[in-house]
Amino acid sequence: MNRSERSSNHREGDVIADKKSAIPRHIAIIMDGNGRWAKKNGVSKIDAYKKGIDTAENIVRAAKSRGVEFLTVYAFSMENWQRSEDEVSSFMELLHTYLYQEVENIINEDVKVIFIGDHSKIPESTLKLMRDIEEKSKDNSFYLIVALSYGGRQQIWHASIELSKYVIDNQLSVKDLDKLSIKVLDGFINPYRIPDPDLFIRTGGDCRVSNFLLWQLAYSELYFADKLWPEFDDADLSLAIQEYSRRDRRYGK
Repeated sequence: MNRSERSSNHREGDVIADKKSAIPRHIAIIMDGNGRWAKKNGVSKIDAYKKGIDTAENIVRAAKSRGVEFLTVYAFSMENWQRSEDEVSSFMELLHTYLYQEVENIINEDVKVIFIGDHSKIPESTLKLMRDIEEKSKDNSFYLIVALSYGGRQQIWHASIELSKYVIDNQLSVKDLDKLSIKVLDGFINPYRIPDPDLFIRTGGDCRVSNFLLWQLAYSELYFADKLWPEFDDADLSLAIQEYSRRDRRYGK
């Protein structure tokens, strides 16, 4: 769980590029620090979010160029709905504008976009854009999973409810559950069959997972960077991957 500066004495060339295991197949990121970046630079939060979107696009390209296949980003949590009405409204307007005007750029770069989370509070016009983007990008090969209005506990809870319906409707028995073990619940949590993250990155200096992919992060390598998200760049991603390549992943064995 090294912070980025602890690895700063390692050069990008230290990564053994021909080792498949040196590159995480799936990276998950909490993009934290936008508000603090706004204060630091004397700008509004909405300006920080705009800068954060630019950073996200750059990291998508950087991850893809390194051979990463899946990237999950925490864009907006269930808890974020508790922020001020003005901030939430501004974020949703920015999201809608970005999805309408800009997201086409990364779709054209072979990026498949999937949105996960509880979207019941998302404005209908934005939901339509999200569905259109998923449909338009469905045949692309690099997966960008956007956790929007998302919570890990809520995801597990909703999956448990869906699973219980199958038992109530006699489509599954308790004996079936015993045979199938946790794999059956995993199918409800992860209907897209996306592999669990190999590497988890959180920017902004805080060392917690904040209700993000709680089921999926069970054996992920955790990496915490002090840099605020709008400042995070290609070189910082390289440091995180370098640190990952030095880890010995034993999965409890």
